[in-house]
Amino acid sequence: MANRTDEVGLNLARLSPYFFFIFLLKILLFTKVCDIYNKIYMVRNINLTKARRAKNDEFYTQYKDIEAECQHYIQHFKNQWIYLPCDDENSNFWKYFVDHFKEYGLKRLTATHINLDGTSSYRLDYDGSETLKTALEGNGDFRSDECTKIKDECDMVITNPPFSLFREFIKWLE
Repeated sequence: MANRTDEVGLNLARLSPYFFFIFLLKILLFTKVCDIYNKIYMVRNINLTKARRAKNDEFYTQYKDIEAECQHYIQHFKNQWIYLPCDDENSNFWKYFVDHFKEYGLKRLTATHINLDGTSSYRLDYDGSETLKTALEGNGDFRSDECTKIKDECDMVITNPPFSLFREFIKWLE
């Protein structure tokens, strides 16, 4: 049998049998890596889809991520009233701005959050030395008149908005 040459001039008879083994191994390894990546991606996507359908908005922003992002805007915080419409005293946004209030020269910090059971919520105001906690008339939904009034009076709105209401939140900011 004569040496066969394929269309691109590769002499198949001269190739080592190990070439095919290694080539096949690389394909299998690449396929396995792709399968693992797809499984990870699908799990994340499935979790987000489930959260959206279940109206599960509990995706907390880590303190270190807030710190890393806010470092780029320090000069813009001076003498500003910041409103956190989806945060309470346990929120990392609240903790971060209380911790950096004087360093950033903030004028005021206000936070409200929603009580999903419909009961009245509260408002937090921080002036650099003490936190004042006052009851809201409603459940603290950012779309309520009292929260919209705060948004209209403040200088900046900073928060991680509810995942299921993201589009409504962006419209509310306009």
